[in-house]
Amino acid sequence: MDADLRDGGARQPASAPGKTILLVVDESRLSRMRAPLRYACRRARATGSRLALVGVYEPPRGEYAWLSAAQAIRGEAQTDFGTALAQLAENAAGCTGQAPMVLLREGDPAQEVCALIDADPGICNVIVGLDVRPSAMGGPPPSATALLNSHCNRLRIPVTVVPRHMTDSEVDMIS
Repeated sequence: MDADLRDGGARQPASAPGKTILLVVDESRLSRMRAPLRYACRRARATGSRLALVGVYEPPRGEYAWLSAAQAIRGEAQTDFGTALAQLAENAAGCTGQAPMVLLREGDPAQEVCALIDADPGICNVIVGLDVRPSAMGGPPPSATALLNSHCNRLRIPVTVVPRHMTDSEVDMIS
């Protein structure tokens, strides 16, 4: 990601007070967040909404669930994912003109996203990136799959799916 996120000319509307666009960041595909991030930034600018980035990592399981090992794994996950979210937030701030909210959670990704939506009536749209090409990284991310399958009937807001392979100009045409 770079300064190219800033161009693209999304119009600047009157602010939509209290409205938030939530971008779900999947830890297994951080390197493929350019198109979803660009789309989310442009939608936030176009609607006057605030952007929030949420990253959810799953807790240690099985043999790693022992207390000391689990704490070490949690700490590493928080540090690594937190650093990546901070970089995405910096890129988003360059595009939208304001720092996004950054939320880091532990748990089942779809359940955590649904809990955020339930807790914050200001969230007006959820954006997820999706690898739609059959050979792309072994299928869709678990957070997107769960949101689009079992949790979709719980949501009170639209879910926007952004194919990760889209170019900047393709994203600009639809946002």
